[in-house]
Amino acid sequence: MNINFELYRVFYAVATAGNISRAAKQLHISQPAVSKAIKKLEEQLGGPLLIRTKKGVTLTSEGEVFFLYVKQAIENFYAAEDKFSDLINLETGTVRIGSSMNVAKEILLPYLSTFHRKYPKINIQLIIDHSAELIEKLKNGLLDVILMNHPTYTDNDMNITKLQRVHDCWIASKKHYPHLYGRPVPLTEMYQYPILVPTARALWQMMYDLFKNAGIDFKPTMQLDNFDLCYEFTKYGFGISYSIKEFIIDRYENDDVFILDTPSIAPFRYICLATSKRHLLGFSTKKLIDVILENHGNNE
Repeated sequence: MNINFELYRVFYAVATAGNISRAAKQLHISQPAVSKAIKKLEEQLGGPLLIRTKKGVTLTSEGEVFFLYVKQAIENFYAAEDKFSDLINLETGTVRIGSSMNVAKEILLPYLSTFHRKYPKINIQLIIDHSAELIEKLKNGLLDVILMNHPTYTDNDMNITKLQRVHDCWIASKKHYPHLYGRPVPLTEMYQYPILVPTARALWQMMYDLFKNAGIDFKPTMQLDNFDLCYEFTKYGFGISYSIKEFIIDRYENDDVFILDTPSIAPFRYICLATSKRHLLGFSTKKLIDVILENHGNNE
């Protein structure tokens, strides 16, 4: 049975108002138009819904049961309209964004702060994980947007935007490794000391290739969860660690930590913003992406 939704809307108004004239005023149509719509609905359903009286209308017993279902459907429909309006106007909504701990701290946080000031009613769900896991969550629809290292492969399932250029480096403590400060240090010499690296799998192949080209079978001494831990362990003399210049630039000189003059993984690479081509973005997510792209610096 294919019944025009407008007929249900008219019936709902009449049953709620208990009067055809009041319903007509609410709907901004004429009384004859209301009566005609009710008659048409009754014909299509195959039975009477209303009993006309001098004081107005009452529902038949069948009409009362029918009204319970129509009332729920109509009110859900109006609630959906209101919800949609709130989403468009960013009065409600949720953004699910993922990144590594260091990217969240050093790059993402200022963008989230700007977004939160502009749209305080939007709920932000931040998931911290490694790039490979974040990509999997993004593809499965568990995240809306992620910040990650630029992939070394082509992924046709993701939209990828270069966001910020970063530079790899190796760092050591002046107190514990003063003899390495201020001079070139080849990888073969550096590898004589304990090597600390983050556990991010995206970096491992690049590190392996770097040392392999120097004739070294790369086996780090210690694996730590993130760059911050690598930095802190380096500061206390546990060894030489891999880092990113942009993540330590404001603190390494004060901590007597220095950047070694040694080959890096690459001259530079990018932190990127990625979304899935498989899933539609909500209004809140689109606005967050707009905020990020409008406020990020030169990525060249």
